[in-house]
Amino acid sequence: MLSAMKAVVFLLFVFTRCVNGRGVKVKENDKIGAVDLLDLRNAMLCGMNGYWSYLGYGCWCGPSNLGFIATKPGTPPVDDVDNCCLKHDLCYEALAGQCGWAAGHRIGYDSSCTKNKTSVCSSENDFCGAGACKCDVEFVECLKPYPIPNERAKCPSQPIGNVFRAGLDAVQNFLEWIG
Repeated sequence: MLSAMKAVVFLLFVFTRCVNGRGVKVKENDKIGAVDLLDLRNAMLCGMNGYWSYLGYGCWCGPSNLGFIATKPGTPPVDDVDNCCLKHDLCYEALAGQCGWAAGHRIGYDSSCTKNKTSVCSSENDFCGAGACKCDVEFVECLKPYPIPNERAKCPSQPIGNVFRAGLDAVQNFLEWIG
């Protein structure tokens, strides 16, 4: 079990160093671009900081509705932040049915960051890209009233997810330590 946990932590470290754009600042009028996995992160960088803090938070926050790890339908969110994640997942599920792709699949879209730190979806996005952008912008706006979490809330119905969260916390602490 420990070696599996080490492997997960290592892979997360590599992924975050290669993909998360650590140190990337989104400035006013920057085009955010159509890079599938990075669109939500970019919308969050435009509107707020702390995007890493939401990965694995509660029952519903995480990529592809892993919720960490595969939240059962009907599981209540642990708090208001987790509820924003649930709403985001449901937004993507509704869009997935209309766009013909599986829930959790991301589609690229174009957006820009305004002076008031809001992502604005490009009018040139197709239907699915516009919908994905709208889901992400609504998610960021939902999170804005709440402070960035210092700790990841645990989902009571997911003991394995809680072990994974401990690995995420270790990776986050390491990344902060190496600065």
